Amino acid sequence: MKRIRILFFACALLLCGCTSGTAETITEMPPQYTAADLQKAGIETEYRGDYLYKVEGAFYSEPIRTEEDALRAAASLAQLCGITDFQNEIRLDNSSDGGSLSNYNFRQYHEGIPVTGNAISLIVRTETGEAVRYFCDYTRNITASAQPALSAEDAQEAAKKTDGVKSAEEPELIYRSRKLAWRMSVSSTTDLCGLTIDAQTGEILDRDVIADYYGGA
Repeated sequence: MKRIRILFFACALLLCGCTSGTAETITEMPPQYTAADLQKAGIETEYRGDYLYKVEGAFYSEPIRTEEDALRAAASLAQLCGITDFQNEIRLDNSSDGGSLSNYNFRQYHEGIPVTGNAISLIVRTETGEAVRYFCDYTRNITASAQPALSAEDAQEAAKKTDGVKSAEEPELIYRSRKLAWRMSVSSTTDLCGLTIDAQTGEILDRDVIADYYGGA
């Protein structure tokens, strides 16, 4: 008898109350907080190099109750985080109400292409709308061209030539480790994987298991 172990991403979103972002970005930037502002307010901060990475505490002066509020709160730290074009680079990806705390997760884009392998998120007290924690793991210095040398069809064919792969779904263009890449789901006789291929060279950058199929009693 075969057992199937699958990560049901869509189901997980429903169970945790997650929704995909409707207020994806903002039309006007809010005033920017400075390091002195945060220090004066007694807000704990962590920097990586010259840029803000983590904020602990109620840094934002207004209650955060909507997705647009969350975007504005994140945008108020854009300069400290080294984000030069927040309105075009950062969009709300999804939000979730876990009871006492609400989570807002953001996605970075470069030239309209999603950037993966990082995380930008805001945690808020649901009842009061008070910020609890903000992480900004923002990827800088992306210089790779947004024009792939490898077409989506070529990427699919390259994926099918990978050991054990039977089929490949339509790929999505992403940035991974500052490289332009094609990301797709591929299936074999043993598993369902996410496969990332360099969009310029065709090199396999990573392969991670989404679902394992294995024999059992």
